[in-house]
Amino acid sequence: MPRQIAFLFTDNEELIGLAARALRIVLLLFPLVGFQIVTSNFFQSIGMAKKAIFLSLTRQMLFLIPFLLILPRIYGDTGVWMSMPLADTAAIVVASVMLTRQLRKFRSHMQSDTNNATNQSSDNR
Repeated sequence: MPRQIAFLFTDNEELIGLAARALRIVLLLFPLVGFQIVTSNFFQSIGMAKKAIFLSLTRQMLFLIPFLLILPRIYGDTGVWMSMPLADTAAIVVASVMLTRQLRKFRSHMQSDTNNATNQSSDNR
């Protein structure tokens, strides 16, 4: 529906064509951005504010700005539009890595707690 969305703002056919193409590129990975946002909220909710802030900034500051400075020089206008899904991809990868590491720490901590509880109960016998 990118053409219909662009048509809401203009009736210029050339502009509608450009906007429709841009919308297809920009919104390519948009459904996956929610994962990055939820991961940031997860870190905030467990009291890791620095990690949450870092994840919040990755998409806009850490990745998007450099991509916007580099890609248009190589790909022209298409580089501007490609910057957004590439920044989303990079932010999702970073969020995935951070979340995986944190979940492994939780599992390791839970296993050591279980082992300690088992050892304590066998010592009490």
